[in-house]
Amino acid sequence: MRRTNRSLRMLLSAGLAVMSAVALSTVAWAAIALTSGQMTQIAPPPSVELHMLESNTTQFVFDERQCVTLLAPLRVSISKPGTYDEYIDLTPGLIPAGTRVSSQFVNADRIATGTQIVLDGTLTTDAPILGIMIRSAHLNDSDFLGAIGTVYPTGATNRVLQLNNNDVVTLDAGLHVVTVHVANQQHQDQLRVITECKLPPPPPGGLQGCTPGYWKQDQHFDSWQAYSPTDSFNAVFGVTGPFADSLTLLDALNQGGGGVNALGRHAVAALLSSSSSGVDYGLTTTEVIAQTQAALNSGNATTIEGQKNVFAALNEKGCPLN
Repeated sequence: MRRTNRSLRMLLSAGLAVMSAVALSTVAWAAIALTSGQMTQIAPPPSVELHMLESNTTQFVFDERQCVTLLAPLRVSISKPGTYDEYIDLTPGLIPAGTRVSSQFVNADRIATGTQIVLDGTLTTDAPILGIMIRSAHLNDSDFLGAIGTVYPTGATNRVLQLNNNDVVTLDAGLHVVTVHVANQQHQDQLRVITECKLPPPPPGGLQGCTPGYWKQDQHFDSWQAYSPTDSFNAVFGVTGPFADSLTLLDALNQGGGGVNALGRHAVAALLSSSSSGVDYGLTTTEVIAQTQAALNSGNATTIEGQKNVFAALNEKGCPLN
């Protein structure tokens, strides 16, 4: 029955995402700049349901969806700087529809029952904070902002911070720092921090670039200068996956689909454009290889998509080669 309920919640969360939000930016831009004290940043976990992400020594925090355009106003529990240790102190507010937001999630869930644990941690964001959700209803309503692939306890009533029972949240006057004090004994403490969407800088300079479609045509193989179509993708980029070692640079150019396949196509095009004496490309070959390594090694779908889009923007600037 638990597996069935979890699947149902996952489907509900996916449905909410489609209905409520969602124009995502094409480039991920991390919102968590720093954590300190008893707060640890992690990659989005499989689940933040009760007893699924436990620790008696730290609160876990992770980036959720980035740069989502709200299609409806979003309720928050805290909308102004201050220290909140009682419910009467809360400053409920609405983030207007049309606002582009990013979200971060904090979870505290003790391992055993009976003995209370006390945790103090601080989260610093790289964009101004628009609001914080600590009430169950506000958390439930905003779960469409949750990380893709993470299961949330949507509909639960015991995920609230208990301000009247020793939990405390402080939002600094600069709107970038949240301090969370939790006294956790029987329930889980969760909150969601909503920030402005912080877009990355524009792609690097460079006036020219050739697309994967150009480089994969055999009549253009004579434009390959430093590399050969039969060179190993993994060897050239210094990675061990997700592609098989047998994949060549030409194979990568010919792969269809999105995700890592799309990044592979554009990474090879970026590699060949950057190494060509006839192309004024916006990145050096060393930079192309390093950025491809970082994206593939992250294993993060949003990071991979963002890096693909950076390469694509450069590759589509116009090819000066025959």
